[in-house]
Amino acid sequence: MDSTSAAHAQSKLSSAPSTGNAPSQNQVAPKSLSEIPGLGPIRVRALQKAGLSDLKALKEISIERLVEVPGLSEIKAKYIQEYLGQFALLEPEAKPTLGLTNTGELENAKSAVGLGSSTTRLIGAGTLALGEIINLLLIPQASEYRSRLLREIGRIAQRTQALLLDAEFLTLENQEKAIKRLKRSSEEIGNFARMDPADRKVQSKLCDALEELGAKLAECGLSNEASTEAEA
Repeated sequence: MDSTSAAHAQSKLSSAPSTGNAPSQNQVAPKSLSEIPGLGPIRVRALQKAGLSDLKALKEISIERLVEVPGLSEIKAKYIQEYLGQFALLEPEAKPTLGLTNTGELENAKSAVGLGSSTTRLIGAGTLALGEIINLLLIPQASEYRSRLLREIGRIAQRTQALLLDAEFLTLENQEKAIKRLKRSSEEIGNFARMDPADRKVQSKLCDALEELGAKLAECGLSNEASTEAEA
């Protein structure tokens, strides 16, 4: 092959469309589900609830298992895996902290409530609330909690966790509402711990407060937002 023919062949190869099996030079491997193009918050939430937040595992899981996730068609499932298949190295998705293990983490969460974006403040408020819940369950009087109180504690913890997972997808208005309600949850639980937790009247008062706050937190969640997103 002469030099002119070789140059022509090289030009054709360089202009050929990508097969999708290798990333372009400008593509960066995603670090979370929300960074996968075309994957909206509803599907991201569905994958998270199905325990499929790890991108490496998501790339390697069977199509049959993937289409079991609500809202994922076979076409969408194949697209996700083909997209992730372009990248050799994928980092696990960073998950929000769901509990506090020491005083330093508690102070960091308190600081985050008043600083940064609304998403950062919401995560700080939620982390602080979960820390207060954990502390509430670890005090010596916890063995004397009535069943209703345990039920309301579990419900408020679940709704707080859901808000942490949904945080970046919520409207600014709902983020601000959630921050205020999570801060009040922390205050109510903190006040309870400083009283007599074994007192049934004190427990009933906290139950009423947590029941009300749990309902208000649910109003802030992604499932209650009217979504206008057109998903493929």
